[in-house]
Amino acid sequence: MIPVLSLPTWDKLMKAFRGFRRSRPWSLIEAQHIFGFLDPQSGRRYFCSVLGSAGMVTGFYVFPQEEALFQYFDQTLSPTVDVSLRQNMIAFTMGSMDELFDEEYDIYESQGYHFAKGKCFLFHVYEIGYAPFVLNEEQAEILLCGYEVLKQIISLLKEDTNFQNVLFQDGNDMKIPFFTKDRKAWNYQVETLDSYLRKQRIYSMDAIQFDKRDKPVHGTWEIGTLYMPAAIPSVHPNRYFYPKVLIVADREDNRIIAILTKEERHDSEVFIPSFFALLQNYEYLPACIMTRGQEAAELFKELDTVLDVKVLENSAPVSIIDQIWAGFLDFAHKNRSIPS
Repeated sequence: MIPVLSLPTWDKLMKAFRGFRRSRPWSLIEAQHIFGFLDPQSGRRYFCSVLGSAGMVTGFYVFPQEEALFQYFDQTLSPTVDVSLRQNMIAFTMGSMDELFDEEYDIYESQGYHFAKGKCFLFHVYEIGYAPFVLNEEQAEILLCGYEVLKQIISLLKEDTNFQNVLFQDGNDMKIPFFTKDRKAWNYQVETLDSYLRKQRIYSMDAIQFDKRDKPVHGTWEIGTLYMPAAIPSVHPNRYFYPKVLIVADREDNRIIAILTKEERHDSEVFIPSFFALLQNYEYLPACIMTRGQEAAELFKELDTVLDVKVLENSAPVSIIDQIWAGFLDFAHKNRSIPS
C-alpha cells in the first residue's frame, strides 16, 4: 500500500489549492517566471513554476535545488521526453479522477472531495527514472510552503511595480527573486543562478584497466541510453522504476552489439565498467563512436582519450539505435511481452 497523507494534511492541501484555483495566478505569471525559497524547516533551496498561462496544464511545480530546475528547462526543450523519467519535482496539477492512485481515490470518496466533470487535484512526486508516486508529509509541507511564497508574489505584483521588473526580467540572465522567512515575514532578494553544470558523478575512467593491444580497429558504433517502457517494482516499498539500458549498435552492419542493463544505481557506476568489459572481450574496436543524445555524450565524454578513437557527440544524423529499438518494441508489444 502507498502510504497516504494524514487527513489534516489532505485538508490543508485541498484548502490551499482551491485558493490557487480561485486566484488564477497563471493570469499574472507564466511558467518561465521562476522564483525560489528557502524551506524554513530543512534549510533546503527550492524553485517554483506556475503552469496555466498557455491554456493547457494547470498546476504548480516545486523543484529541489538548481539542478532539478534546469532539468525542467531541458525537458521543456524536448517535449517528446516523458516528464516522469527526466524530472525531479513535487507537483500539483489539475487532473481527472482516473489519474488518482487507489489510496487517493478512497480519500476523495470518504472526504467528499468532488469537483465538476470528474476533475480532481493531483499531488504527486516525480523522480528521475521512477513512476510518479504520492507525496509524503514532508513533501506536502514543502508544496504548501511554496504556495505560501506564491501568495506573497501575487501581492507584490499587485502592489509593487519594482517587483514586476524583478520577476519579468530577461530570462536569459537567470535572475530570480529568492525568498527567505524571517520570523513570520517572507522577504526576498534578487539572485543570479549559477551556470548549470551537469553534476553527474562520473565513474573515473582512469581506474579502467583496458588492454587494446592486437585489437583490429574498424567500423562505427553508436551508443545511447534508453528507458524500458514498463515500470518494475523498486527496492523502495510501494514504488516502481523504469529500468535503463545502454545500447551499443554497429551502424555499418545495422545491428545491436549489446544491450547493457542496470538496476537502481548511478549510470556511470554500471555502464562504464560494463562497456569496457564488452570492449575487452570483443573481437575488434570501433574506429569511431557516435553518441545518441546528451546523456551518452556526457557519460562517455572521456572515451576518446582512453580508447584513442574518434568520439562524435550528438552527431548521428539518423539514430540506428532508435530504428532498431522501435522495431524491438513493436515486436514486444505484438507478442505481449511489454504491456501497452
